[in-house]
Amino acid sequence: MRRSAAAALAALALAGCAGDEQEAAPAVPPAELLAQAADRLREQATFTVESDTVRTRADRPDEPETVAELDGALDLEQGRGRATVELNLGLPSSGGEAGLDDPIALRWDRSTFETEIGGRSSRLPRAEAGENGGAIGRIPDELEGIPELLERPHVRAALPARTLEVTYELADLGEPYPG
Repeated sequence: MRRSAAAALAALALAGCAGDEQEAAPAVPPAELLAQAADRLREQATFTVESDTVRTRADRPDEPETVAELDGALDLEQGRGRATVELNLGLPSSGGEAGLDDPIALRWDRSTFETEIGGRSSRLPRAEAGENGGAIGRIPDELEGIPELLERPHVRAALPARTLEVTYELADLGEPYPG
């Protein structure tokens, strides 16, 4: 699994004005498009993000598997966000009990990280979730780091023009956490 590639592609799928796949490659070089996207994200401060984490096994190179799907929204200025994560780990279903086949709902602000799965919720200090919460606990930091990721030369060089779909939409994050 290539997590940073998934984050970069997620950033490129920021919702808003999309182009048709059959259009010619953009006149602007991909590296410049990514730098413009980073600037635009900072200017807008709020954005939505969608990401698929895809695994390709060496023994089945023609059968990529989507192991996680993320749909979320961030407000960089307020330091808060929300996301829904659906995992497909290839494990047996829980048969109706709350388990890994249920979507994971996340909400966070600068100080708090909250998860909900199968009707059960948990709230942690955000710093603790980032240090001890595994991949799920790091999601807020990774999403908030998208503008910086887009500015890294190795990321800009790795993405061919045909993969770029840079779009924008102001995100509605709902109400902030109660005091």
